[in-house]
Amino acid sequence: MRLDRRLLAPLALLCLVAAACAGTAPEETEPAGDVHVYEVRGQVTAVPDPADPLSNLRVRHEAIPHFVSIDGEVVGMDSMNMPFPVAEELDLSAIAVGDKVQMTFEVEWEGEIPYQATKIEKLPADTELDFGSP
Repeated sequence: MRLDRRLLAPLALLCLVAAACAGTAPEETEPAGDVHVYEVRGQVTAVPDPADPLSNLRVRHEAIPHFVSIDGEVVGMDSMNMPFPVAEELDLSAIAVGDKVQMTFEVEWEGEIPYQATKIEKLPADTELDFGSP
């Protein structure tokens, strides 16, 4: 069976679109002004200590390929274990060290708090996370 050459370009485009849609990499949602919103999966390594107001939520998160720098450039962010200040309205009472989570965080470089976790939900314990090479 021979494929008509006129069908190759549309078929290739369809394959590229399908491959892009099938990916699971976290992406930035539409920025609201100078605020960039990211969704990322990870594992909780520390929860804030009520006795220490300076303690933060810590999450080892997957890579964020579409992370935007303070200069407005897409620079990406490798997988890492990082602290996240927590928005006042975010309830962490059901979150514990070791939980696998889907987390939303906002970055506002010019804000009083440059970034903070705004939403978090537990993932099933058997969820496989991709932290890349050590």
